[in-house]
Amino acid sequence: MKSVSNISLLLVHVVLFTIYCSSVVRCDDNLIQQTCKQTPNPALCVSTLKSDPQSSKAVDVKGLALITINVVKVKATETAKIIGQQLKSKPELKQALTNCASQYDTILTATIPSATQAVELGDPKFGEDGMKGTAEAAQECEDGFGGKSTITSANQFVHDISTIGAAMIRLLE
Repeated sequence: MKSVSNISLLLVHVVLFTIYCSSVVRCDDNLIQQTCKQTPNPALCVSTLKSDPQSSKAVDVKGLALITINVVKVKATETAKIIGQQLKSKPELKQALTNCASQYDTILTATIPSATQAVELGDPKFGEDGMKGTAEAAQECEDGFGGKSTITSANQFVHDISTIGAAMIRLLE
């Protein structure tokens, strides 16, 4: 009799846990959808956040903003490495690539860390400024080529996801 009672209790817990998990996933999806609707590129925002496993753990806009900042950091790091490789292999682009190296160094050592810290400490204005500065630096890198660069898609992604991050952070004000 006791084992039947324990099994029944276990089944009730499993059912409740399943219902809870399903509602949490729906809430997370709703948080992403509602937040991304308020950004300049909702489709990119949604696809980027849904592709990051951490977004399912975000409970508020602040969490989504920090995830977005981290996505920018990862892509900017990858782009900086490509720029370093191209500096060695494309001497004809040295001036433009050197400018890009400087822009991405600023992104990785100044604007992203300041944006992250500002959001974590509850100072959204400085966080928004950091993301805007990141978008501007990526655009300046691209402009330095006087046309289409060898890293156009990376610059565009860093720019676009940074403007999305700035819009999210603005929601925290």
